Amino acid sequence: MVCAPNQASAYRPPWMTQAAAWAWASAAWSWEDCSDAKSSVTGAAPDSMAGLPDPAASAASWVQPDGFVQQQQQQQQPFAFERPGGVQSPLTAAQKEKMKLRKKLREIQKIESLVAVGEKLDPLQVQKMKKKDELVVQLGRIEQTIVDETRSNAEEPQLTESLAVMPGDRNLVQVVPIWNAAEFHEEWSQLQPQQSQQQQTTGGKKSATILRRDRRKRAERNYSAVRTNSLTRRESTVECNAASSSAVDRIGTLLDRLQGDAAERREALNALRGSVVKQAFSAGGCRAVQQALQVADLETAFELLAELHGHVRAAAESPHANYVVQKIVELMPPSHSSFVVNELKGACAYFAQHCYGCRILCRLVEHSIGGDAFTELVSELLVDALSLSRHQFGHYVMQSVLEHGSQEHHKQLVAALCSDIRQSAQHRWASHVIEKALYYCKAGEQHDLAVSLGCFDDDAMVSLALTRYGSFVLKALIRVPGEEGRVAWVHIQNARAQLDVNRYGQRVLESGAQGFGVA
Repeated sequence: MVCAPNQASAYRPPWMTQAAAWAWASAAWSWEDCSDAKSSVTGAAPDSMAGLPDPAASAASWVQPDGFVQQQQQQQQPFAFERPGGVQSPLTAAQKEKMKLRKKLREIQKIESLVAVGEKLDPLQVQKMKKKDELVVQLGRIEQTIVDETRSNAEEPQLTESLAVMPGDRNLVQVVPIWNAAEFHEEWSQLQPQQSQQQQTTGGKKSATILRRDRRKRAERNYSAVRTNSLTRRESTVECNAASSSAVDRIGTLLDRLQGDAAERREALNALRGSVVKQAFSAGGCRAVQQALQVADLETAFELLAELHGHVRAAAESPHANYVVQKIVELMPPSHSSFVVNELKGACAYFAQHCYGCRILCRLVEHSIGGDAFTELVSELLVDALSLSRHQFGHYVMQSVLEHGSQEHHKQLVAALCSDIRQSAQHRWASHVIEKALYYCKAGEQHDLAVSLGCFDDDAMVSLALTRYGSFVLKALIRVPGEEGRVAWVHIQNARAQLDVNRYGQRVLESGAQGFGVA
């Protein structure tokens, strides 16, 4: 009687995996059931299990070393219950990408069939059709990549790191009725010389047992290496955290002293000397430098600022030091802060488009320090006024020029905007600049902007009101005092029926009704 599969794992030897014991016991169990039902000759295997060794002989050979070795040397026989095609490997990234591309091409093929029968397409379908050639090229590249991967895998076969039943294990049909550790160790000591001799005679080919043991050893080594690396990283992280916490404590102490009495402030300012640049470029130190500029007298502040000379451009690109430069512009007199303007000249257009540098330029315009250097700086900015007005960060600088700049600066900026105002009025960023210009500029510049926008053209006003960003410009134009705002509102009222069905047009109508008191 052969043991059941659910009992095989309880009697398996320690070197055999549970999956292997279950597989061999299941094979023998199935063979015994089939032989009882279909075979008329005792011990004859049914057709469905042809080629599978006799389980009774396997069980008997288990306790005989010679028989066990003989079973290992048998030629590999197929399993009747093996899955077709064997174990499938997971899809690679290239194969997944190929499936996505083929799916997209099938969708495009369906769209083309709709075009052939005269169906009307929506803009999204038309956009998909335009990408067909690009997708075909990508598919060709992906297929070539898959071919290259297949060749490389064939040239360099790798052993699957798994403890499941391997194809080389299928020639060992082992059914374990009772496990006897003493007998096994005695048999194993006799089998080891025979296995080594077998490996030498077969050209160095390892048996399934040795392969499993090698895989187990490699897995243990990999686990030890990963654990060692994780411990090393954890120790380094602890050291970094300790160092950062110590630095935070020092900065906190420095900030407390800067907010204390005169003696403590003097001591803290002396501690900052020689390290202003280092502190300004750090997350906590920049706060200490800003606080020091607020509490220090002009002479001490001038000594601290002397260390920042030559570092303004680097500070304008720093997420921390840019706040220190802004504080210098806000607090220090022109005699102390003029070095900021001098160092930014020649590259102010670049820094106006920088996410941190634009803040410094805005502070410079807001706290106009005057002088020839500042005038040259603003003139350099206005040379690229149109492109800066359409930039994500540059438009903030242009708005500061309109809000705090001189009349001459307003004229230069309005002239640049009027050169292509129809497109700028519908631009995401430039529309903000036009709104500020209509609000802060004098009557002459407002008239020029209104005429360029087409305030006397019915179609121009309606097309502007129907766009997302143009509607904001038109609302600002309606609020302009004088003839320009009234004429624009008349054009909007004449197109009320057209604007009522558009959400942007509805906003213009509501704003104009509030401004002119129309119900």
